[in-house]
Amino acid sequence: MKIDPRAFSKDGFLKDQDYLSNFPYGRYPTSFNGCGWVAIYNAEYAAGRGIAVEAVYEAMRRILPYEGTHGTPFPTMVRYFKEKHIPIARIYGSGEELVRIVRESAAPRGILRYIEGREPHYIAFVRVSDETPARYRFFNAADGKEDFVETMEYFRREHLGGRRVVRLLLPGEEREDARARCKNHIVDAKWSEHLPRRCVQYPVLRRKNSFEPLSGIGRGA
Repeated sequence: MKIDPRAFSKDGFLKDQDYLSNFPYGRYPTSFNGCGWVAIYNAEYAAGRGIAVEAVYEAMRRILPYEGTHGTPFPTMVRYFKEKHIPIARIYGSGEELVRIVRESAAPRGILRYIEGREPHYIAFVRVSDETPARYRFFNAADGKEDFVETMEYFRREHLGGRRVVRLLLPGEEREDARARCKNHIVDAKWSEHLPRRCVQYPVLRRKNSFEPLSGIGRGA
């Protein structure tokens, strides 16, 4: 399938899923429910793995449950990295807690899953400066914010408000021999030593009689 060039940034990231309507993702087009695989591609591309858009798309479409009617469930996002033998930290908590974790770990890239309005959504971010506070580049966040640079605190104020649970994925680095040895290795010592060694459940803020979808559908407000 041909990719509309408007979906790309000038340097090769996917910045706008609206232009991927010709990529079916389960029952729906990627423009509606494909933010999960788009975020994974951007995280992979930022890591310099040289993987093609179509390869990520096909890998995610193969493991997508429920014919995409629930978007991309969070465990499916994790499964992609596990099948590639890429270590992944899964972190849950409030927006404030996750901003602190990203800051303290100095993670170079990651994926956020949050609720914008009433729509669950995934985006990828990449650190672009080491100044204090660090600045990050965000992709496919919302109309008018397809590709922009800001601090993580700014993103929290604008997009992670309220008391909803936010999910964070921090992929590690893969050694070339990881697949052959069937083991995961985190080798980027500058930041990965701060990552949790297993899935960490931070204090979750819940509202009475509230329900939060488990997937990513749409592209925010």
